[in-house]
Parts: sequence; C-alpha cells; structure tokens
Amino acid sequence: MARHSLTLEGFVQRSDIAVPGDRAAFATLLSHIGLVGKLLARDLRVAGLLNILGTTGETNVQGEVVKKLDQIANETCVEILEQSGMVAALASEEMEKPLIVSQPCTRAPFLVLFDPLDGSSNTDVNMPLGSIFSILTFTGSQPSEQDLIRKGTDQSAAAYLLFGPSTMFVFSTGSRVHGFTLDPGVGEYVLSHPDI
Repeated sequence: MARHSLTLEGFVQRSDIAVPGDRAAFATLLSHIGLVGKLLARDLRVAGLLNILGTTGETNVQGEVVKKLDQIANETCVEILEQSGMVAALASEEMEKPLIVSQPCTRAPFLVLFDPLDGSSNTDVNMPLGSIFSILTFTGSQPSEQDLIRKGTDQSAAAYLLFGPSTMFVFSTGSRVHGFTLDPGVGEYVLSHPDI
C-alpha cells in the first residue's frame, strides 16, 4: 500500500484542480474548515467525559431538538470561519439568520453555508457523524441574505468532514472529488483518496 504524504493545503496549492477565485484564498478557507474538523473530532472523542452529550432543551429553526454537540459544533464553525478572513457571510442550520461577517470596507471572497453536525442523533450511540459545507464565491462589497440563496449549480465548492474511526475531509470544486484523512500524529490531513 502506497503512503501518501501530500497534505490538504499542499494539494490545493500544487494540484491542477480548478479552484474558485484565488488559489491561496481557497487554500486558507479549506485550512480553516480543516481546523473545524480537528476541533470537532477532539470534542467528539471526549464528549461522554465532558458531559456534552444530550440536549440543550432548545429547538432550532427547523423545529428539531438541539443537541449540546450541535450547539458546540455551530459555535466552533462560526468562530473559526470568522477568523479565517475569507468569509463574507455564514449561514447554518442552527442559526435563525445568516451572520454577515465582513464589513463594507473589507472584501472576503466566499460565503459558506453549513450543517455543523449532521447526524447528531448518533452522538449518544457513538455512530459516525459529519459536517457539510457549501462554498459560494462572493464579489460584492456587503453581502445580504439574498446572496446566500442560490441554485445548487451556483455552488463553487462543497466539502464534508466525516467523524468516525478516522476523521476525513472530502471536497470537490465540481469536476473531481478528493479525500484526505487526518493523521493525528502530525495533525495534518493527508491525501488518502485521490480522485474518488
């Protein structure tokens, strides 16, 4: 079995895949989504020990009972993606309204819509979970809610994180799909499933 040593960031920077907008900006955004995955994987591994299983007693905008891990995952996604400097606005299944991140004088090139912890009903039984991201390009100066409501064909890239026996980061920019597995020993996502 061949060992791959190409990291997620290295792959985005060096491969010939088409990326939305500036290659360095897209690599930065994916790196921050990867950091979300590392933090959530850590939280999920010790959820039972930290008493963060179960519900919060609240319901989300879809009328679903909010799990503690849903809330933690949403807060993690928002905090890390805000810090990236690459996101003009965020929308989540767990938020009633989108969060406008960029100020009128700054120009962030992406809008990100996400489900911070898909399958959260599996948390109490130690089954696989994931996080889903839709990435849209943005060229305006100040995003509005309408900028986030687009056809699926307007999506620039999609990614998901899969949490299970290993943590995987999978993304596509439209033509090919590539999977990376988190190597916890070095803290990097390493190309494990090229051109799925």
